[in-house]
Amino acid sequence: MRVLQGRDILRTGTIADTDGEDGTQFVTVPLDRQLEPGDFVVRALVGKRPRDGLVLAEVTAEDLPAAAGSGVLVLRPRTRSRGPIHDFVLAYLRSPRCVELSILDQLMGHMRLSVRSLSELLVPYPDEEMITALTHLQEVKNKMQGWQDEADELLTSVFDEESAKAARKRIIGEGRILRQRANEADSLTPLSGRIRKRFPLPLAYRWRAMEAALSGGTSREGYEAILGFFEVLSAYLAQIAVAMAANAGIKLQEVDDIAAKVGAGRGGTTVGDWLAILESTKGKKFRALDDDTVLGEIRNALGPEVAEARVWLKEARNDKAHERPVDDVQLPAAIQAAKGYLDQIMEDLSFLPDLSLRFVSDFQWDDITETGEVSYEELVGDHPVVPASTGTVDRFLEKGSLYIVDPLDRWHRIRPFLVRERCPECKTWSTFYLDRRAGGEIRLKSLEHGHVIVAKPHVVRALEAVSYLPAN
Repeated sequence: MRVLQGRDILRTGTIADTDGEDGTQFVTVPLDRQLEPGDFVVRALVGKRPRDGLVLAEVTAEDLPAAAGSGVLVLRPRTRSRGPIHDFVLAYLRSPRCVELSILDQLMGHMRLSVRSLSELLVPYPDEEMITALTHLQEVKNKMQGWQDEADELLTSVFDEESAKAARKRIIGEGRILRQRANEADSLTPLSGRIRKRFPLPLAYRWRAMEAALSGGTSREGYEAILGFFEVLSAYLAQIAVAMAANAGIKLQEVDDIAAKVGAGRGGTTVGDWLAILESTKGKKFRALDDDTVLGEIRNALGPEVAEARVWLKEARNDKAHERPVDDVQLPAAIQAAKGYLDQIMEDLSFLPDLSLRFVSDFQWDDITETGEVSYEELVGDHPVVPASTGTVDRFLEKGSLYIVDPLDRWHRIRPFLVRERCPECKTWSTFYLDRRAGGEIRLKSLEHGHVIVAKPHVVRALEAVSYLPAN
């Protein structure tokens, strides 16, 4: 059978083909020295380039029969099952860090792996959160590979047809779904496409309305729509930050300030309040939190990279609110500057699609299995009507509440900082946040369209319980 040499192991993670005329050695090998499907073969010589890791390939049935030569080491997994841990270990072995941390013998300007050095190599093991993240990534990889396989199969099948006309018809017909998938992916490349299709509903909906206002050319309506979007964006981020801080047991002075102002009827919440909350998340109370937590992501939002944009838009919003409008001559330049700054900020918030906004429409908990069956609406994209989904969770969820679900599938309740109600004015389901006290009533304002409703008693009690309103 064939004897694999180091040169046969390619950096693509595959084993080179042979036609028997390239100097490949063939010998008789005992059964216990033969390679098996699922083995990993590793080049013993490792290059010293900074970005080099181990060069290894997985043995497949098509590579057999074969045996390892003197320049090849063999790793045999304890289990043959593929999964996120398997992929994690392979990625580590192929990384430069693996070589940096390995025990390697120097040989002729290269590093040579020995059986001993490889057996003593420490390999990191992923925790549950890393496994979840890897599983999601693998699902994406498998889906994209499946699409590529479909395209390859379709291309090959062209030559099965009896005529060019039949082949063309097949390519057009069966390739339609593949083309639509590719077009959908292309539509997510521009910033606007990503926001309208993948950002949380309140922001995507408001962005669509802003683009509609700008589509007619230079107008005061378009300028005010940009400033209105910035305030909604700030409010949305701030509500998540406050909810996450409350869940982490972190008390914010800015929340107390809002409670005192709104409770006394001295005014409503403003963009300044929301930006102050976001700024507070950069303080020492939050430094112990990992950047991959929801609050960690929010903490890094609207950072130094977009400081000028944030200040400019805040001042422009305040000028508008205090009857200091931009005159007609300056309006085109103001629109261009405002939109440019807003685009800069939205590019900086590319993590938001990973924080899914979900409304729990139904929930059933099983005490015996300690699992729950949840029905929810994924509030994503620019249309308020979204399909229902179902899933299984390992924690209790509140029916009728909004949650943020992070990339590790952790559900974070954000009630009562954001609540979902049917708007009595436009009759659509909308997302509301604390606005002001008026006539003894607490008013909530919609992120999507700015309509105002009176908070129900249970919402007021919840806002008092989280210190967003002073307790009566």
